[in-house]
Amino acid sequence: MKNKIMLILTLLIAINFSGCVSRKVLLRKNKEVSFKPAEGGVIFSFKPKTTIFNPLTVNIQEVNQYKRYKKKPPQPVGFSGYYYDKTQGIYLYSLKLPEGTYNLSGFLGYLRGGQYYIAVNKIFDISEGKIIYIGRIGVDFSKAKRSYNNKVSIEDLYLEDLKLFKIKFPAIENIDILTDLVY
Repeated sequence: MKNKIMLILTLLIAINFSGCVSRKVLLRKNKEVSFKPAEGGVIFSFKPKTTIFNPLTVNIQEVNQYKRYKKKPPQPVGFSGYYYDKTQGIYLYSLKLPEGTYNLSGFLGYLRGGQYYIAVNKIFDISEGKIIYIGRIGVDFSKAKRSYNNKVSIEDLYLEDLKLFKIKFPAIENIDILTDLVY
């Protein structure tokens, strides 16, 4: 009995620290969206042009030009950070982050059975109490000899993506979502 309890406890701790459970998730099946002081949200979608890539984590990194010596490493956000729409093959991401400037550095996932990293490098700003939309990130894979090359694009599909977000997360129905497509 003690061994079973220890095994379950160990698994729960491992899942919590592996990025599979994230406290950074903005939209869940909640009735309302709430922020702590100096916190905001970001939403975006991700659509691989083929179904051969399955994302595991998205890496977000704080960018602060005045504190270079305290540069923070990328923070992986795991499975609970997105919703997958099977009908359209789109991943919907929604994250809560402290106020500041961030870089969506990329996605780590599986491509044909092996791990693969897609670099994105999209910079965006988080403002207190605001939710911003940073675009739809697309990736197109082309097979080269023994490897894959990818072409990453960021498109402004605000109306289409917002419609999907509002269907899945009715809590944002009456919230103004800003766009941050400048960088």
